[in-house]
Amino acid sequence: MTDSIVERAGGSDQRFGRLLERVYGASSRRAARAWRTRTSRMHNARPIVSFSFDDFPANAATVGASILEDQGIRGTFYLSGGLIGTTWETGPQATANDVRRLVARGHEIGCHTLTHPRCQTLTTDDLAAQVKANRGLITDMLGDYEVSTFAFPYGQFGLTSKRYFQSQFAACRGILPGVNQGWMDLGLLKAVEIPRSADEGAAWLGPWLDQLRRSNGWLILFTHDVADDAGPFGCTPEALKAAVATALEAGCDVLPVGTAVRVATGADA
Repeated sequence: MTDSIVERAGGSDQRFGRLLERVYGASSRRAARAWRTRTSRMHNARPIVSFSFDDFPANAATVGASILEDQGIRGTFYLSGGLIGTTWETGPQATANDVRRLVARGHEIGCHTLTHPRCQTLTTDDLAAQVKANRGLITDMLGDYEVSTFAFPYGQFGLTSKRYFQSQFAACRGILPGVNQGWMDLGLLKAVEIPRSADEGAAWLGPWLDQLRRSNGWLILFTHDVADDAGPFGCTPEALKAAVATALEAGCDVLPVGTAVRVATGADA
């Protein structure tokens, strides 16, 4: 992997190196948000909601998937293949068998890079190596399976990473909050994090759904682990159940991200 700007700045002034990295990162993010070359007008007939899980922890593949399946819907699970079977920041990660079971039950597997790096300052060659290796592991597990969508690890992106990933996938998802509406940016789709607990989330989804219905847009929700003792990036089963029930009661089409891309762009028309 490419050295960070801090490392390239040299040991004589690490503080200056960190400052350079922050300045570079901020300017690169601003440029990436403004650089919209993969836009598409939305053609969906009804508002869309998608549920997605990043990394992904074992309990997302079991508890989270079951909550969706109980309501007859499916989600998108963004896989970093190098984390398979390990214990990581978000707890014990899914196994290869978990991944196979998800696909057999109709869920979507998306790309989340191989090792979950902060992509913002990596070169195109580094990014390509991450994707190639992750796709290779997915092929080993699933055979001829097409991975069509991507999520930025840590939600971090820059101009180089956005340009590369949007050339490789039908859609790329970040963590910038919002409803995708009108002309959506397929290189950096907006998404909203599910609050950790049902109490925290009691009122959070209503305003998003109001905006979604007014715009006939697409709301992507995301989380990580799904457990009663969920970490800071996850949610409890009750919080996920409440979000699923609210989306369905609002009359939205609840679709995996890859399916939603085809519907929203009119590719399935």
